[in-house]
Amino acid sequence: MATSNTLIHLLDTNTVPSNVEAASIEQSIAKYDVEIAKLRSQLDTLVEERRRHHAVLSPLRRMPLELLGEIFTMVPPYILDYSGRQDVINLGLVCKRWRDATIYTHRLWSSLSIVPNDGLKAYDKTVSWFQKSGSVPKSLRFDAHWKHCGCSEQDEGPCLATNPALVRLLTEGRVLDHFELVVSSIRCFKNWIAAIDAVEKIPTRPRPWDALRSFDLTFNDDDEKRWTELEHDIPEQWCFSLLPPIITALHLYLPAAWAGFDEDDESLSRHGALKIPVEVLNRLTTFTIRCDWSGTKLVELLQHCTNVETLTIEFNNRSPLLEERDNPLLRTLANSRILLPKVRSLRLREAGTAEILRYLSTPAITNLDLGFADWEPKDTDFIDTVPKFLHASDATTSLLSLRIYNRHISDYDLRRFLNDLDSLKRLTLDKVTWSRNLFIAVTNSDHKCKPRIPSVEQLEILQLPDDRGVCPIGYSALMEGTRQGCMPCILTMSFRGGQPTGRQSLSEEDRRTLKDKASMYAQIVPPFDWECLQL
Repeated sequence: MATSNTLIHLLDTNTVPSNVEAASIEQSIAKYDVEIAKLRSQLDTLVEERRRHHAVLSPLRRMPLELLGEIFTMVPPYILDYSGRQDVINLGLVCKRWRDATIYTHRLWSSLSIVPNDGLKAYDKTVSWFQKSGSVPKSLRFDAHWKHCGCSEQDEGPCLATNPALVRLLTEGRVLDHFELVVSSIRCFKNWIAAIDAVEKIPTRPRPWDALRSFDLTFNDDDEKRWTELEHDIPEQWCFSLLPPIITALHLYLPAAWAGFDEDDESLSRHGALKIPVEVLNRLTTFTIRCDWSGTKLVELLQHCTNVETLTIEFNNRSPLLEERDNPLLRTLANSRILLPKVRSLRLREAGTAEILRYLSTPAITNLDLGFADWEPKDTDFIDTVPKFLHASDATTSLLSLRIYNRHISDYDLRRFLNDLDSLKRLTLDKVTWSRNLFIAVTNSDHKCKPRIPSVEQLEILQLPDDRGVCPIGYSALMEGTRQGCMPCILTMSFRGGQPTGRQSLSEEDRRTLKDKASMYAQIVPPFDWECLQL
């Protein structure tokens, strides 16, 4: 687009244009704008075409459907409610390849959660959904406490647990591996069993209920639905005698003592009956129980868990056994502990204290996870109980993983405890506080550092107070090379408010020195309370 010869002299000089020349220049600018717009449009088209061509070479196109499906399994919850089912369906609507990946990934179709208002069509929809899961073990969840259940003695209304679609699924549906049932009361659970038993059995076809491997039973904390089975009663059938016959995994969440008995006197929970058949307990390999009831019912159950490998006990922020030390059974067990010969993983959740460990021995334990409640016991509780438990279990040289959550322990006691754990490979101190430094240099010893923990490969010190930064770790002792000869380890830290500031933080030079002198690869991550995910 050439400029008129009569105007060229204006482009290379400071000559003031006349009115006619200025109008001509404006026309030329407008023509250039039109041309630029055309070229930009062409450029945008070329860029878009280039992007489309480049997308053909994307590694995502070469990603195996199996791997894509594994990624998809991380999107919805483990057991799919309505929202989770929509997530799976929406993934399959993106493109044909994504649809193929969702169909190919049977695990996406292996679990469902239904609620009372899903109606009669819930049976057909659930069966259709499970058909896409192939041979993957199937899980079903039903929440009869989703809304107020009318089966209490006051209401005498319909029981939500007797949902017809659910009864069909457990009597004539596809074989289930795991079933979760949430009820309001014992009466709800018994109504559910009665509805199941009312369906005529077909000898050649076992009911899914009878073939369950894993059962999760939750009694909600509803103070209007009291626990109606008491020790002095002699009911025709205790509710737990109605458990599925061949389960090997039981997750039992009892109502809190205040809800199941008396909000003003939780000690009344000692009169509640907790009768699980011995043959059921003997068969279990996984046992989770939430129980904060007074009395010794919990330890009486544990005496029969001889085949349990994974044991989780939740205490609802209480420590009921503290009140029972004078009980004859506990006095006997304090000297002759309950032997749980196959327990490899032991977890305490929301425990007021570690009191339960006074009465247990777990010689096969490799993983110990201690989550404590938000109240302060005596300072000696931890050191008086946990080390003695490990010594009684002869596990100080075989424990591989230890996690402690939400406890204050003196630095001396913590060092003394950890110094005996030479086999430990993973140590997590989450929301744990101590007075001074964790690591200290020692001159009058074969080892230059305490605690030495020579085999630790992952050291996680999480949710440290912001105002102390990395100081309570014992940074200066580690910088002296006192960990020489120990396994290299990844040191992961987090702070409750995010990052420490100023001299409390960890510089790049500090990280390099830790790596060279202590064989520690340090990283700081955002704070997160993992305990809330594990309850």
